[in-house]
Amino acid sequence: MVRKPALDRDRSRDLVVLNSGVPIKRIATPLARRFFQICTAVLADMTAEEDLTPLQYGVLSYLSDEPDIDQNGLAARLGVDRTSTGQLVDHMERKGLVERRINGADRRARLLRLSTRGSKLRERLRPKAH
Repeated sequence: MVRKPALDRDRSRDLVVLNSGVPIKRIATPLARRFFQICTAVLADMTAEEDLTPLQYGVLSYLSDEPDIDQNGLAARLGVDRTSTGQLVDHMERKGLVERRINGADRRARLLRLSTRGSKLRERLRPKAH
């Protein structure tokens, strides 16, 4: 008896078709990538109104929930390197959104927290982000 190869299955079940008509494979990696793109686009639209990037919104979110974390901790949470985080915090500090304070336990380290302006901005954006 000759067996038919398993390749005859219905391939239409392997795809998800978006509203745009674009087919995406029904596999975790392509779906996760597309979901990430959609989330980033929505967040970019929301933050553009306040002249922020999605990454800067991430800083607002983390510092709102965890005030007084150090820059290395923030870098790890954001998933970016320490140098980029330093530049990001510098920029946000110049905009008056973030404050640096000396860490009493390690005077070389700086603890980060939102300024009053940064806290107000986070609260204003929070309902739009959820």
